[in-house]
Amino acid sequence: MLTGYQTPAALRRLGVKRLATWLRNRSVRGADQLAETAIEAADRQHTSLPGEKLTAQMVHTLAKEVMALNQQVAELDKLIEAHFATISTSK
Repeated sequence: MLTGYQTPAALRRLGVKRLATWLRNRSVRGADQLAETAIEAADRQHTSLPGEKLTAQMVHTLAKEVMALNQQVAELDKLIEAHFATISTSK
């Protein structure tokens, strides 16, 4: 959710059904329950802080970078695994 909707106001505007759909499209397990919980929490939070929009942009950027790093680690793991599989079969 950090890559799409970082503030309570953004979640409230989106609503449960659209958030659940957004989460399902990203293969999030338990999307319906997570969406309901997130919107309930957003409904209880109406205080907006100075710098909230800037912080939301930073969170979005950092979350995307973490996801990209996770993908790179997964790709490296596959390469390492393939390398060791090659070594073990050549013996």
